[in-house]
Amino acid sequence: KSFEKLSEKWSTISTVHAVLFPSVEAVRLWLDRVHSGPQGGIGRRSWDAEQKQRFYGGSKNRAAQALLDYAEAQGMITKEERQGKLTTAQRFLNNDVFKEALGFDSNDPEEYGRTRPKAEFDVLVRRFTRDLVSGKGVNSRMNKPEIIAYARPLGALPGVTTTRIDPESLASESGGSGKKRTRRQPRKPEKAKHVRFEDEIYAALKTLGNEKLESLYYSLCSIELGQHTPILSIGAWSFFETLTACAGRTGTNSFDSYLNKSKLNGYGLGSDTISLRSAIGRMREYGNTTKHHKVAAVFNGDQLNNDMVALKDVILACIAEAATKAAS
Repeated sequence: KSFEKLSEKWSTISTVHAVLFPSVEAVRLWLDRVHSGPQGGIGRRSWDAEQKQRFYGGSKNRAAQALLDYAEAQGMITKEERQGKLTTAQRFLNNDVFKEALGFDSNDPEEYGRTRPKAEFDVLVRRFTRDLVSGKGVNSRMNKPEIIAYARPLGALPGVTTTRIDPESLASESGGSGKKRTRRQPRKPEKAKHVRFEDEIYAALKTLGNEKLESLYYSLCSIELGQHTPILSIGAWSFFETLTACAGRTGTNSFDSYLNKSKLNGYGLGSDTISLRSAIGRMREYGNTTKHHKVAAVFNGDQLNNDMVALKDVILACIAEAATKAAS
């Protein structure tokens, strides 16, 4: 009502004081002053984190902004819902385990991409943005272990498989330039930071219901590989000892003896038993050497990770056999 009364007395504005700037760069200093808080009367209302990111650029929250732009363009989150969520989203995207689970590719900071098929990527992003908005499953107080614990089950969501693709740009799907992702020059592969987490193994262990095996597998894939290779080699040894015991191995046999050529053939893995037996043997050797020798230990994290990846089908077959034993 007060504004209605004022409108009855207003005079038409014919001129406005203004300053013309020749370029965007020339006005940046003044925009910065205006939106950096009151500053004793110099400025006005401060920009929030997302507004600052758009204005200043830089790499601090760029990945989160790209993901939220994509989610908004796909109708997963509204402009209002994403307000104040930028730094929380970036907190999660700073975690390698979460990025891998999501299929978010940040190798090229100028053009972020996805390494999962679009339909599967959308399932994961929709789940994350809903949890982000609600604040129940995703919030700014979560630490690294909590973020990893959140990320691990994502791959088991309905509609999500283990399929991976070459990175495809998010720009064309979030209202960006839409240019094709340019092929980058070959570069030396990065060392594995964690033992690769396999969704199928996780799901099979959940079905088996063995808390010890679930916990061991979670730790194997969560602890940083480069800094903790010796302890992980012992953990992998313990994982195989426990798993084969559940599958029927007796206490008199080592797990590499149990997983002999005949057993692997029985699992339907007879096409390459030599390589698989070599990997199994290394697992036992790594654990025993690190456990028992006063000096010798395993520090080759890449090989440990590679052996775990190579033995995926063996692990799944053992879990299936253990489930059969438990049911009988």
